[in-house]
Parts: sequence; structure tokens; C-alpha cells
Amino acid sequence: MRFFLCVLVVFGLSAPALAQSKAAKYLIDQEVSKACEGPGTIRPESAIERDITGDGRDDLIINHRGIWCGSSQSGFCGMQLCDVLIYVRKGSLLHLELETMSGSLRLSDENPPDIYLSSHGGDEVPIKWDGNKFR
Repeated sequence: MRFFLCVLVVFGLSAPALAQSKAAKYLIDQEVSKACEGPGTIRPESAIERDITGDGRDDLIINHRGIWCGSSQSGFCGMQLCDVLIYVRKGSLLHLELETMSGSLRLSDENPPDIYLSSHGGDEVPIKWDGNKFR
């Protein structure tokens, strides 16, 4: 039983690591600084560096829902929705492709994944990269 719990913690319940590329770290630091007008933190699950376009290169999603400025949430959050920024890697740089608002964010396991954003009231809206933009 103890072995099973250890495997579950390591593979199923552990929080994802923060983005590792220099470009992603820079953009994340910029967003946290803007959101907090100074220092703040971001939860690991709110900075997703993953291939979302299907080209084999990691892109970046920053969800302001996970940015905290001391005891308050990001300045880019309202009562229900927060800014979500989606960057696509072009060469060695990440370019902002979509800025939207969402109450929640989840990605499917497909490659490229469907990205599910929630609107006011909680309805999920799927978007996916079509080769040129998110639809």
C-alpha cells in the first residue's frame, strides 16, 4: 500500500514544474511583475510550457488565476475571470498569439491539445491551433 501511495504522489499528484526555457521565464517574470506592480509568485500549474501547436516545440500559456501578490490575486483578474496569455514559439522566441479571459483552464492529452477555457457562468469553450491561429 505504501508503494502505491508513493507512485501516486510521484506520477499523479505532483505539481507540474515551472517552465524552464529562458524565454518562458522572462515572460512569466514580466507578467507577475505587471500583475502585482512589483514582486509576486505564480503557481506552477499556471505557467504551462508545452507544445500546443503540434510542431514539436514548447509554447507557453500563462494563466493569471495562479499569480499571487502577497495575499491578493493578480490585478488582471476580475470577479470570475482572469487574463490568459497564449504564446507560440516561432524560432527561438515566444510570440503572443492570444490574450483572453477565463475562469479556468485545462488542456486535453492530445497533441496538439484542445485548450478548454471557461466563460462567465463556467461554460467551457474549447480552442485549438489550426496551423495559423487559435479557433
